[in-house]
Amino acid sequence: MLTVYVYNPMITLLGVLEVSELTWEERCYEAGVFELWCDLSESNKELAKVNNIVWIGKESAGIIEFIELLTNSKGTSIHIKGRLAESYLYYRVVYPRMYTSGKVSAVIQKLVYDTIISPEDSDRAISTIELSQNNPSIGPSIKYQQTGGIIHDEIANLCSSYNVGMRMKFFPKQQKFSFQLYEGVDRTINQIVNPPILFSTELDYILESEYSKNISELCTNAYIAGEDSGVNRKYASVGTNSGYLRRELFVDARDIQSEVDEGEQLTDEEYMELLRIRGYTKLEDYRQAEVFSAQVRTKGDSAYSFGTDFSLGDKVTIYDSSIGVQADVIVTAANFMYSSRGEELVLTFGTEQLTLSDKLRRRTN
Repeated sequence: MLTVYVYNPMITLLGVLEVSELTWEERCYEAGVFELWCDLSESNKELAKVNNIVWIGKESAGIIEFIELLTNSKGTSIHIKGRLAESYLYYRVVYPRMYTSGKVSAVIQKLVYDTIISPEDSDRAISTIELSQNNPSIGPSIKYQQTGGIIHDEIANLCSSYNVGMRMKFFPKQQKFSFQLYEGVDRTINQIVNPPILFSTELDYILESEYSKNISELCTNAYIAGEDSGVNRKYASVGTNSGYLRRELFVDARDIQSEVDEGEQLTDEEYMELLRIRGYTKLEDYRQAEVFSAQVRTKGDSAYSFGTDFSLGDKVTIYDSSIGVQADVIVTAANFMYSSRGEELVLTFGTEQLTLSDKLRRRTN
């Protein structure tokens, strides 16, 4: 049995669940997910409430969003699902219009600060969340303007566009979540700065694997339509593909305005840059999906230790001789599975296809 600690939304400890099975997936650019099963007892039913927080002793915590009481031939149980605490970013939208500039990391932090930590409307604040004091300065300098859109999706697109990792780190003793950004480390075999990481079937690191590539949703070039109408409407474009390699997307960005504050007017080039940045981030919703998912060996003297030897966001080398795949790829998700068989770790390298619900939600923003 695995012990899972349960807290109320204000991070007061309520008790513990003795869990028979659990999966816990941490993701680099977006909110992770979890799922668990435990006995259907009165004490467990009291703890299994939506909005309660679950913690397994790692840096992250989960928010209970789904509860199911089950009865079958094997007995009775409680089935619980939810997303990790980065899901608090789903609770807020960009409102009112935001205009800012700076490093990508500074733009992301402002999104969190202005909508969750210290918004003008105090009812929007979530008192248990703070910005980390150790957030690094990551990415190029950009200009950003947005009205509407879910904060999580805005940040996820910026993170995946510029390879910035994000997490909501849990500090139960301080009764706080700390929003943190991080930059992955190059640990591929052809660099000499950092200790290399090679996951290989030849070295017996890869136990099971799956590889897929999907271009059915791919868009490579975008036309972005900004303010005004008719012949006066402003347009920009991004992408350099041509011929059959060119797949086009139209982006309606009329919410981007050249007048950002009373009396402050953007130049034409500054405005075009905003349109182009919107185009690049929207193309992230229509990227090529190339995924290598592998169950890796975590036991033994020579096994790599997740969180010590490498982490989410790091670039490593994988080689699977059985399917003929070798690539330098970013670790984008880590799925821990706990059961009677013990602990197993499945890593995801590369970018997965967005789900239908993700696409529908993002296309309305």
